[in-house]
Amino acid sequence: LLQVNGTVSFRPNGSSNNQHYFTTSTANNPQYLMYNSAGTLINKFATAADSYITGGNFGIGTTSPAYQLEVRKASATSTVFIKATSSGGTARLRVDGYDDSLIDFGRNGLGRWRFNRKSGTDDLSLIKMSDAGWSSTTESSTLMFWDYANSRVGIGTTSPATTLHSSGTIRVGTSPF
Repeated sequence: LLQVNGTVSFRPNGSSNNQHYFTTSTANNPQYLMYNSAGTLINKFATAADSYITGGNFGIGTTSPAYQLEVRKASATSTVFIKATSSGGTARLRVDGYDDSLIDFGRNGLGRWRFNRKSGTDDLSLIKMSDAGWSSTTESSTLMFWDYANSRVGIGTTSPATTLHSSGTIRVGTSPF
């Protein structure tokens, strides 16, 4: 057992860079700070302040993440849970792409469905994907299209001419149209 009152610092070969600090902030809250060879803070884990990792990919349940954040669990459901814990709180998932904004849904490693906000518009499409793997960007067909500028919805068409436009037969109650 090593017990230290104050800051613990690890420095390889007596260098003033590549430092690792275990310390407490002014309010007695623990934190870990890691600096690179240029002396820049690159990783910070704190209990009472922002925590971050500035480089590479981060894996939960994997030792070789292929994405900035990859969550895996081999024996059960992988879940990312966002919850507001106070009355009036809002849980939010924000996807804000500079060009396109995409949310892909798949099954067994194959891309199946995509919500796509195309670059240059505020329109949103629900698209059926080809049965290629996750690296494929091949879109098979647009199932539903939301025209933001004109407040229109297209089913089977990307250019709805009315508030609700279907390119095929629709059914209301028991009567087809």
